Amino acid sequence: MTLRFTILASSSAGNCTLLELGDTAILIDAGISAKKIYQYLDTLAVPLHRIRALLLTHEHSDHTAGALQLSKNGIPLYTNSATYHYLREKWGSRTPRMLVFQNGSPFSIGPFTILAVPVAHDACDPVAFHITAEDLRIGIATDIGTASHLIVHRFRDCHLLYLESNHDPAQLLADTQRPWSVKQRILSHHGHLSNQAAAELAAQLLTANTQHLVLGHLSCDCNSVECVRAAFAGLPSSVVSHTRITICDPRAHIPCQIELQPSTSRTAPTAVSPPAPPHLCWP
Repeated sequence: MTLRFTILASSSAGNCTLLELGDTAILIDAGISAKKIYQYLDTLAVPLHRIRALLLTHEHSDHTAGALQLSKNGIPLYTNSATYHYLREKWGSRTPRMLVFQNGSPFSIGPFTILAVPVAHDACDPVAFHITAEDLRIGIATDIGTASHLIVHRFRDCHLLYLESNHDPAQLLADTQRPWSVKQRILSHHGHLSNQAAAELAAQLLTANTQHLVLGHLSCDCNSVECVRAAFAGLPSSVVSHTRITICDPRAHIPCQIELQPSTSRTAPTAVSPPAPPHLCWP
């Protein structure tokens, strides 16, 4: 079966990713309105009943803006405990039932096995997701201030890697709309990866198995596709020779869509503990 990876939105203003395999589809984050997500799903001919889950990386609005409305329409929300408690406080009596996963403990949704990996970001308990399906390995890692050894270990050798390349430092420092405190937050170890930091991380993560590197979560004001391209132009050809690089334009309609074919000839994924179902958490 073909695995389809589609980014519905990717920018500092909103993020949402769709993964499909067979009759199962999952969303990662919903940082745009539910109405827009429904429109995109309609364009892609993905019926709502195929969406088995919405996985949340963290509670920031550019990742959760449409989550509550999606849950009202029957899409189960998956999050870790700290993010759940934050959203329960924010949503109050409107809080839906959620499935709570544990960081570092894999769980399954249909053909997908998902591992939440902690990241450094200024949120309650933010995570990246390492997802396996058939023999394919997909890494989704946005909102990272600093790449830890754990990130390098878990996300090296993915067949598809979606990595943030958030800002150009010179543009950020010259920006007149953001106060210095916000600039400090973005530049901090719990902020976002600059284009140069993303390129340095990618050089550690890409292998001969990495077919696709997707760069996203670009700042709408302090970055550009051209700046990202320039930062990654310095990567050695030996690093990127096997990899197609896609840069998500934050202004684009459905900025990225990739299809991957499982193959038993590929390197097997690193063994992990048997998947356990997340426990149901009641508001």
